[in-house]
Amino acid sequence: MNAFIDSLAGFPADLGKGLWIFGIAGFYMGLLWFIVDRLTPFDDWKELFERGNVAYLCQRIGLLAAQPIAMMAVVSDFDVSHPFWSAWWLFLEGTWVFVALLIAYFFVDVVLFPSIKNRTSK
Repeated sequence: MNAFIDSLAGFPADLGKGLWIFGIAGFYMGLLWFIVDRLTPFDDWKELFERGNVAYLCQRIGLLAAQPIAMMAVVSDFDVSHPFWSAWWLFLEGTWVFVALLIAYFFVDVVLFPSIKNRTSK
């Protein structure tokens, strides 16, 4: 029983670290969803949930999954004794990944589908 109680000693710090990481990653995932929704010339909600466009849903899920996966590189450097400083660096990493994903969102259409007009409304 004593070993179990000793193992809980780092729980508050780990919980705080997790909340910072999930909060920052969640912020960027929500921002990415919002920006991509505004950049598409069609209604995303209608395309994804009413028409059931699985291919477009897979693309959006891939973009959303890429954000926290790319941010995992700096998660191990998060220092619970300096949570604000560590959160700042995690925020900067998230910004870099966010910009890279937005560039990739448009670059894929130019490179992979040069003859298809993906950005036109129907």
